[in-house]
Amino acid sequence: MAKRVFATMGVTFGLNALGSLTTASTYMGIRIPTGGQTAQLCDILEVLISGANSSSVIAGMFLVRSSTLSATPTALVNPNSDGLMLPSGSALAAASVIQSYITATTQPTLSNAISDAKLNLGLNTFGGIIRWNAAPTQQWTSVGNATNGGETVLFADSSAGQSGSGALNAHIIYEPY
Repeated sequence: MAKRVFATMGVTFGLNALGSLTTASTYMGIRIPTGGQTAQLCDILEVLISGANSSSVIAGMFLVRSSTLSATPTALVNPNSDGLMLPSGSALAAASVIQSYITATTQPTLSNAISDAKLNLGLNTFGGIIRWNAAPTQQWTSVGNATNGGETVLFADSSAGQSGSGALNAHIIYEPY
């Protein structure tokens, strides 16, 4: 087990609707690869979002699962990153590597199922900060390499009349095992 930080800087989280494909480079996605283990687990332990807009805009940010998985996530480029929190840690075996991305050849579809969890992380993007840190046994968990549970997406929601989106810096601390 090795905790990792997936970080993005200056990504514009444009509005996406539940039940729809996301737009490329407007979200953060973490998924267990389809070629990975069917019993793979990944705990999300913390999400931090800080606003980088030049004016006040309220963004309805949510963490949700995908109802249709992305296809072929694209590798991250600077300044975005994903790395071990412990510098001397070792990478997981290839079959257990989690994919973190902000775009893919086919974007994920955000689950609009009433029975699916949705974590509210709304904030003012003009310097606002929100940090969700899981208390013991309250972490967000992905499991398996299929829907509904193998992929999690952080996005700005337009479904419930939300109108805000904006430039944000964000990180997600997660632990695959």
